[in-house]
Amino acid sequence: MKKILLIIIVLFGLNQTQAQVSYCDSLDISITNQTMNDITLSSGLSVNAIPGIVNLDWILYLSNGTVFAQDTTTNPTFSINQWNMDSLPICLTTLIDINGNVWTCYVCDTIVWNGTSWMLMSMAQPQTSYCDSLSYTTVPGTQTLMATGNSSLSLNMIDSITWLWTACNSSTCYTAYGDTAMFTSILTTDTVKLCYDAYVYFMGQPYVCTECDSLVYDGFSYSWVLLNMGNPTGVNELVLESINNNKMYDLLGRELTEVKVGQMYIRNNKKYIRVK
Repeated sequence: MKKILLIIIVLFGLNQTQAQVSYCDSLDISITNQTMNDITLSSGLSVNAIPGIVNLDWILYLSNGTVFAQDTTTNPTFSINQWNMDSLPICLTTLIDINGNVWTCYVCDTIVWNGTSWMLMSMAQPQTSYCDSLSYTTVPGTQTLMATGNSSLSLNMIDSITWLWTACNSSTCYTAYGDTAMFTSILTTDTVKLCYDAYVYFMGQPYVCTECDSLVYDGFSYSWVLLNMGNPTGVNELVLESINNNKMYDLLGRELTEVKVGQMYIRNNKKYIRVK
């Protein structure tokens, strides 16, 4: 009889656990209506269906973290200046009190302008590939190698872009910063490896995009073009200097003072294995 009562109590407890409602799981932020200047939000909660007291606290921030606006209604409407279209973080804190049992729910997102409408970053980010939106062009009509970084990203969706350039000929590498890079030391007879690292900043988080190409100067179009597309005035082969100093290294490039039997090592750019 005791065993039967124990089983009934356990089953009753399981049913009670499964019947509990996690109101926070129903909380999200969505845009229900918008114009360029105004935006109306929803919490996703059916407030009238909750048998208790529900307090909502909406806070809209500027991208620098300062509070832009605040509201405590169920579906707040915020006025957004169309000339200040920026990335706007939005946070919602909800307190649900049911007979003294309190749930505290917290959710945040970011409102961004995609060029035609406002949308949530949680919806936009999986569709956004920052690096696919970047490219560069060389400036035609000049013998000086000049490259300009191009972006189809709206600055309303990101904070900034920083460009770092490197141009290498067969002997030296040169660096430049900014949207446009100019390499006056590169000659038209050089074969150039041109690379850029573009740092896209959003909400303090950098996304790094890297691109490299081999360029030559085309004497017919008077511009720098891709190696496989031009009629170069000259091509310089990149020569690697071979250093034979009889030093020994393991396969990870670490210098060795002695080699054990059966160990493979590198000396003068060749692989060896000690057998005795």
